[in-house]
Amino acid sequence: MILPAPFLAPWALLAGVLLHGAWVQAQTTCQVYQYFGTDSLNAVQVLERTFDPDGRSITETFQGYRRTSMQAVEDGTVTYSYQDTLLVEELRTYANRPDSLRWVYAHDAHGRRVKESLYAYKRHRKAGEAGSGCIVPETANEDAPRWQVTVERTIVFDKEGRKAEVLQPKVWWGHEVREVWEYDRQGRPDRVKTYHDGVLFEVQEHRYARHRHTIHYDEYNRGGRQGFTGTSMTEMVELDDAGRPALRTIEHPNSEATTTIRYRYDGDLLVRETRHEVMPGWSHARQEETLLHETIVHQHRWNDR
Repeated sequence: MILPAPFLAPWALLAGVLLHGAWVQAQTTCQVYQYFGTDSLNAVQVLERTFDPDGRSITETFQGYRRTSMQAVEDGTVTYSYQDTLLVEELRTYANRPDSLRWVYAHDAHGRRVKESLYAYKRHRKAGEAGSGCIVPETANEDAPRWQVTVERTIVFDKEGRKAEVLQPKVWWGHEVREVWEYDRQGRPDRVKTYHDGVLFEVQEHRYARHRHTIHYDEYNRGGRQGFTGTSMTEMVELDDAGRPALRTIEHPNSEATTTIRYRYDGDLLVRETRHEVMPGWSHARQEETLLHETIVHQHRWNDR
């Protein structure tokens, strides 16, 4: 599965169409608060995002931020650069680790993003040094950090201007990835097929109902097994009467993890976004749970992030 940069789940494409644009008169911010467990009094601010008067992200600063309950804490900044109105670069630097990430975006004459390149600044793996499983010895890495392209994707559009394919060439440690988009009669995404080295790897199936958009992520050929191997994730977005996301639910059947995100509006402005993630602990017999709560307080209309 290829996630739209920067690290967005496919539902965000829908939300971006529905909510794109920001009508504000001055630079604004939003703050993100997180806490574990059930005691909301322990909520602390972990991230602040700044927007320009047109609602475009300018900078982001985070400290003690977890993108999910299972990910390590991140401290750092993100800086966004634009050419005219188009996002052309996103630079992520971290205070608690030496590496940095930089996304570079190219656009065609119609302003559509046609290429995404991810550069990583770190001690890269030496050619031919694959390590053993998750264990990579220090000697397998180069002596000094440097910038190097680690992901490069090309986006192809059909004659109607819709995304048709996403092509990601193989790098020496990965796969050649090809993503194929299919649409229904109303021009909405129907199925998105992902191939690794020419073999079907995953299928996203989109289903629509009044005030609801559901995406199923079905796995294929995982672990050397042939054919369909199960549903890895289900995403459902419920819309309000104005067609804006009101509730988003993400379920992982294999791990029993569930995430819910609620949106609250004041007129045309999105003013609050709350996220509740429940991840069962490793000891299922004891029914341990890791709960991550996140609240984003907005002061603007939400657009693509």
